[in-house]
Amino acid sequence: MQSALEERLKKDPVWMQKPFFAYLFRHSSAIILCAFLFILYGLFLSHPIDLVPADLGRHIKNGEMILQNSPILSQNVYSYTHPNFQWVNHHWASGVLSYFVWTFFGFTGLHLSFILLSFAALAIFLLAGRVYANWGIVGFVALATLPLLAERTEVRPEVISYLFAGLFFFLLSRFREQPQARMSILGLWFLPVIEMFWVNLHVYFLLGPLLVGAFLLESLLIRRAVFFRLAGIFVLTVGAMLLNPFGYRAFTAAVTIFGNYGYRLAENQPVWFMEKLIADPNFFIFKVVFSVCVLLFIFVAVRNWRGIRLAHVFVIAGISIMAWLAIRNLALFGLFAIPFISAHIRTLLPNQLRRGIAHRLNLYVSIILWVLISTTTTLVAILSSTSFPMKRCLLTTVPRHIPWRSFKMCIFQCRKKMPSGRKSWRSIVLTLSSFLIAMRRHGGNIS
Repeated sequence: MQSALEERLKKDPVWMQKPFFAYLFRHSSAIILCAFLFILYGLFLSHPIDLVPADLGRHIKNGEMILQNSPILSQNVYSYTHPNFQWVNHHWASGVLSYFVWTFFGFTGLHLSFILLSFAALAIFLLAGRVYANWGIVGFVALATLPLLAERTEVRPEVISYLFAGLFFFLLSRFREQPQARMSILGLWFLPVIEMFWVNLHVYFLLGPLLVGAFLLESLLIRRAVFFRLAGIFVLTVGAMLLNPFGYRAFTAAVTIFGNYGYRLAENQPVWFMEKLIADPNFFIFKVVFSVCVLLFIFVAVRNWRGIRLAHVFVIAGISIMAWLAIRNLALFGLFAIPFISAHIRTLLPNQLRRGIAHRLNLYVSIILWVLISTTTTLVAILSSTSFPMKRCLLTTVPRHIPWRSFKMCIFQCRKKMPSGRKSWRSIVLTLSSFLIAMRRHGGNIS
């Protein structure tokens, strides 16, 4: 049998035997799966910029004023009644970067940079999940959490926090699994450097020391051999927070930011409060994913308590609390749920069963993603007033014709309010038909 395989390989072209192409063919299923994931995520991210709900205009203006030596770093110059009110501009560097990108590339460049950063953040969390599980399991979990990531699709500086939080978690997880590997040890020294930039870019810089602290606490309890190394990284990371124009006040301002917030912003309200006001299916998806995390932790604790990764439990517990208390953190929870769920599924499944399921999931998830993308493009073709604009980029075409939030709320209301029985299906069909007809009449502009 070995000779027959060798004879078959000899018939392949020479270029297929080169390492690069051999790698592509060997990992083709994983590459296809990831490509579909990013395409579907891109459909959510690509939509016209709305300056009303987002703070993009203010960030651009902040960057311009900072370069003009304005006192905006410490004074609230936008206020009429309290122009001299002292405050800490904890995202000043994001404004400078936004201004530079906007100056040279306009709003299109800003939007594309946001999409690329979002892709990078998702890729890092996929790699963090890949540390523990195969691509099939990681892709399946990512598909389930993808709607949560679509909760935050406006161009905001927090995408930098998603990326940096993913880098912290990935590097710390790799060090946890391979504490003696040279690359794992080297990766830890990048954490204080990342924190030095993070503290000047977004208020979520506090996640850096907290993530290191979670792994440090685990090492103190059960992995004391790496405690001092992680303790040194923790001290350096905390010290890096002082490398900003405000010194220690950046930390105190971030901790006490809600002490004088002024008014109740919707994105900072808890899930149980907002679900009474708006119908967003992501609240239900969040509860399902959160329940899965809790159940997986219980199953692992009962069947194989030595397989519990305390650092992961500390992290997902903290991120879950943040998501419950403020809906703006649903996307962050969705990202962290990918490696957490993937790692616990791997712990529960035997090796042989794990490999078989992983290979099947590669195929099944790719098929599901292909169906979703194909369905989306078909809807665009049907709902367009003219023939489907093939020359346009798909990522800029889909959101123009499909108001995703209204469509999600319409389906959610149908599930929530319609009575049971045959009449409910008839009502749902009539409701969705009315929705599509209204889209045709108004050119897709349904708020």
